[in-house]
Amino acid sequence: MKNITLFALLFVVTIGVAQNITISPITPKLGEPIYVTYNENDPSSQIKNVNELTCEALIDRDNLEPFLVETSMKKESDVWKGRFSFNDPKARFVIFRFASGEQKDDNAGNPKSTIFFSTVDKPVEGAYIASGNFYLSGRFWDFKHSVDLNRARIAFEKEKKFYPDSWQASVGLWDVTLKEKSDVETKTKIKNELGKFYKNYKNNEDALGSVISWYEKLGDSTRANNIREEETKTNPSGKIAFRKRWVEIGKEKDFAKQAEMLNQLLNEFPSIDVKLRQNQYRNLFSLYTRAKEFDKANDIIARLDRTDAGYYYNSIAWPLIEKGEQLEKAVAWAKKGTELTRNQTSADKPPSMRVKDWQENIKSTLVMILDTYGMGLLKLGKNDESLTAYEEAMEKGEAADPDINTHYVDALVKSKKYDKAVESGLSYIKKGKDTPDMIALMKEAFAKSVATDKVYDSLNTDEKKGFDVKLTEAKGIKIEEIRKKLLGSRISKSPADFTLKDLNGTPVTLSLLKGKVVIVDFWATWCGPCKMSFPFLQKVYEKYQGNESVKFLTVNTWERLKDYDSQLANAKKFIEDNKYTFPVLIDEKNDDQFKVISNYDVDGIPTKFLIDKKGNIAFKSVGFDGPGMEDELTQQIEILLGE
Repeated sequence: MKNITLFALLFVVTIGVAQNITISPITPKLGEPIYVTYNENDPSSQIKNVNELTCEALIDRDNLEPFLVETSMKKESDVWKGRFSFNDPKARFVIFRFASGEQKDDNAGNPKSTIFFSTVDKPVEGAYIASGNFYLSGRFWDFKHSVDLNRARIAFEKEKKFYPDSWQASVGLWDVTLKEKSDVETKTKIKNELGKFYKNYKNNEDALGSVISWYEKLGDSTRANNIREEETKTNPSGKIAFRKRWVEIGKEKDFAKQAEMLNQLLNEFPSIDVKLRQNQYRNLFSLYTRAKEFDKANDIIARLDRTDAGYYYNSIAWPLIEKGEQLEKAVAWAKKGTELTRNQTSADKPPSMRVKDWQENIKSTLVMILDTYGMGLLKLGKNDESLTAYEEAMEKGEAADPDINTHYVDALVKSKKYDKAVESGLSYIKKGKDTPDMIALMKEAFAKSVATDKVYDSLNTDEKKGFDVKLTEAKGIKIEEIRKKLLGSRISKSPADFTLKDLNGTPVTLSLLKGKVVIVDFWATWCGPCKMSFPFLQKVYEKYQGNESVKFLTVNTWERLKDYDSQLANAKKFIEDNKYTFPVLIDEKNDDQFKVISNYDVDGIPTKFLIDKKGNIAFKSVGFDGPGMEDELTQQIEILLGE
């Protein structure tokens, strides 16, 4: 990007002591400096007494991925100062936050923002659209803001003032209007305006796509289909024709057939824009992988423009290595993935990603594919090479993944390093990064350290005693560390009350459970980590099933189904098929928002909230981090029961 200049310099500016963040000028022009200050002594500042501070400015760019500018600030007295400039002609809108290490300050969920101007009194076209969409949705990538329909409406109206022909502003205003009031009268009014809109923008494919979506949103699928068919006949190689075919492909249930249909579609539409084509290549890769057509998936990797090739090679290598099939080929793919991941440079960083996050992502991807590579070598009988790969994975991953730790112990055992296998396993148990399989491997290693022809069950009581004592001690340290960590993460926050129905239609109200320890777990049937966590959740549920002081509420949400009844049937089938017995509630949808989860601070699922006997949120757990979840959840419950 030759047209982007980025720098951080000192400057002198006077600010009032009551302002913790200032951005100037008020009407920044592209290519001209933007000055930023941060007063850490202001009571509202969330970052204080640090040695370094970075201003993160996320810049919206029309039809391009956002660009994150990271500016190092310099401290003068108690005020941090810096400046940067941005000269991409696609830039429209910028949001600010500040960071120091893991600390972030987004102005208490109300981040400072501004739009770019082409002249002192005229904003860049689309600037207010970007601003309005931010306040309408409440987020822009990982920058969040409370939804503010009034500010969104003002932004869209300003866009119309400066650019009367902006169809996006009209659509934005409909979104605001419908969110404010979704009654029949409002929908009828929008539908009448939509008819005029269609006539005015009949020759604009992007606007037409929005017209079709809005007719469907307003319940008139017939009109939407008629417009879609008419446009497809008029422009058979356009975006709407492409999307129509893509929807039809999605109806095919066979992944292999679906992949071939998509491949044919891409060949028949050579002129679709690069961004859409790349998205579809990623979809095609996923379909070939799910169809287990790994050679075809491999061919697609060369067409992808992103730099996360390690992830893609891992996706085709691991399923084969896990099953012990086509090992030579799979190991070669894994090796290529490790090489490409190691050789990434700063030029490969996605524009919207923080440098630190990108570096962590490279490291985690490398650890993941080194695990795949090491396992493949292990299955080929190349134990020494496997151990080398695993030692690199352990060093870079800092033994954070229980499964990889287990594979490393396996490699040690197969390399006849029995004492180290036991010693390493004990250290992972103490850190809570173990698995049941690891303990079995440690027992095998311990037995063979006694005599190579021994198995653990053949050892006598005295021979087993030394191992059992060390294992018990390690488990005790693990539990102690878990409790220590949990007590340090204890919070106290009022939860949003809710009433939802369970799978039998019985209403459950959170506030009526006050006096009990309540586990609220948000999940969906399409969520891989949710499904991986459930066997462990079931174990903990069974442990406390007879304890009336503990209640589990797993809330099924974010499902991509047409209505409540479909969601209910889908959740019920999933629970019955997997023989889970913990209670399930169904989150209700209001327009395009799920009612309960939207009132909780949830960015991804699974997310668990543990509520104490006083009715306050005490712990929040995000994601699934392996079998250690069972011990952690158990200790969270025990801590709260003891209060």
